[in-house]
Amino acid sequence: MDGWAWHVDPERLRADRRKQNALVRDGWDPLRFTWHDLDGRPCEVMDDM
Repeated sequence: MDGWAWHVDPERLRADRRKQNALVRDGWDPLRFTWHDLDGRPCEVMDDM
């Protein structure tokens, strides 16, 4: 889940991108959602999974 509060610091954003890139290299296909996605449209989020 992505949130604005977590990514306001540039280093946090870079660290998150490095983690995602490592997951992709290991064969994962990460899906990204915001809190508003999970809170406001949970059924659509589940359909995307």
